[in-house]
Amino acid sequence: MPPCSALLHFNKSFSLHKSASDSQTSYPKTSSWRADKHCCNWDGVKCDKNTSHVVGLDLSSSWLMGHYHSNNTLFFLPNLRKLNLADNWFNRSLSPSEFGNFKSLTHLNLSLSVFAGQIPFEISQLSSLVSLDLNGLLLIKAPVWKRVIGNLTQLRELILDRTNMSSIRPNSLMNLSSSLTTLSLCECDLQGKLKNNILFLPNIQTLDLAANSDLEVSLPKSNWSCNSQKFLDLSSTNFLGELPSSIGNLKSLEHLDLSSINFSGELPSSIGNLKSLDHLDLSWTNFSGELPSPIGNLKSLEHLDLSSTNFSGELPSSIGNLKSLEYLDLSSTNFSGELPSSIGNLKSLEYLDLSSPNFLGELPSSIGNLKSLEHLDFSYCNFSGSIPAWLGNLTKLIYLDLSSNSFSGLLPSSLFNLSNLSTLHLSYNQLVGPLPSHLIVIVGVGVSIRPKISSTLDGRY
Repeated sequence: MPPCSALLHFNKSFSLHKSASDSQTSYPKTSSWRADKHCCNWDGVKCDKNTSHVVGLDLSSSWLMGHYHSNNTLFFLPNLRKLNLADNWFNRSLSPSEFGNFKSLTHLNLSLSVFAGQIPFEISQLSSLVSLDLNGLLLIKAPVWKRVIGNLTQLRELILDRTNMSSIRPNSLMNLSSSLTTLSLCECDLQGKLKNNILFLPNIQTLDLAANSDLEVSLPKSNWSCNSQKFLDLSSTNFLGELPSSIGNLKSLEHLDLSSINFSGELPSSIGNLKSLDHLDLSWTNFSGELPSPIGNLKSLEHLDLSSTNFSGELPSSIGNLKSLEYLDLSSTNFSGELPSSIGNLKSLEYLDLSSPNFLGELPSSIGNLKSLEHLDFSYCNFSGSIPAWLGNLTKLIYLDLSSNSFSGLLPSSLFNLSNLSTLHLSYNQLVGPLPSHLIVIVGVGVSIRPKISSTLDGRY
């Protein structure tokens, strides 16, 4: 069958529904295909300039919905090198073994396309594959996995997120190609002990083992160095012990997520060596002690989450050096004392959560400099005094929570400047005064009101 005819028959085997694709940039690429134009000019189709063979097909996020049968005419395109069918809805079709017929494939992406059943053995025969993405609900059995490791020696990217790998021994990962730059096995039900050799893959840039709660991970205490690694996510894995200071050797890291791990002890000061980091998540860990002052060296950091940890002592003033921060969550920690005024240097902040019972004193007026804030939460602190008038400077605020503090007196009239504010929490303070008319105001447990300008708080809240 000629390639263009094969593609037209392929298209007719599916209906087009927007709900079939989740991407916000999705659109029905095949809706523009016409028989009166050569398929090399169709959206998503790439042809070899010399032979006119169809060598690339990118129909990701194309609204395709329906069963994917083993006799699909797509298999009449033997010269395909790149095939991307990600983010469509194939209605839990069994993944056809005929994918193994594409002997020239270098890139195969079937992620999030609602295939079901096992990953076919024949995929392990695609020895030219450089990139394989099967993110979804497929089952990987040991014989197929053994062939993937042994035969796909050209792989640079292997993404198997949310596949079922419960029968795979974690230490078989040690036999993966040393050429891998991306290995993503998030939420794969991996179980058992994983030797830390996986952290020494010489060319690895992205390593994601998150959400494998029964995977026992150990981290090297010395000689842990990888100049290429940019992304490391070990969140929600099974780890006991302290984070080794050798973490500071990964100086190319841009994203580090160690959340929901049972780390004990203090965060090593060597964390300050990771000057390329833009994302750091240590939430829901058992880190204790003071936050090391070298945290202020991470001047590229945009996202910092330390919530639900046992960090204590005063927040170091060096936090004010993180001028690229857009997200900062310090909720449910044991930080104490007054907030450093340097926090007002974080003028890129859009989200700030300080809800923690041990902060004391008055809010530093420098927070009034944070003109980009949209979400501000000071609930369950011990801040006292009157609500400061400078809150009215934060005109981009959408959400403001001041509940469960020791604020008292008149509400500042500057709150009327917050035209974008939609929700204001004031419960458990001693406040009086008029409320802006456009707000939903929480003034007591389970009570929401949208007041008129003449409405007031009477001091009971």
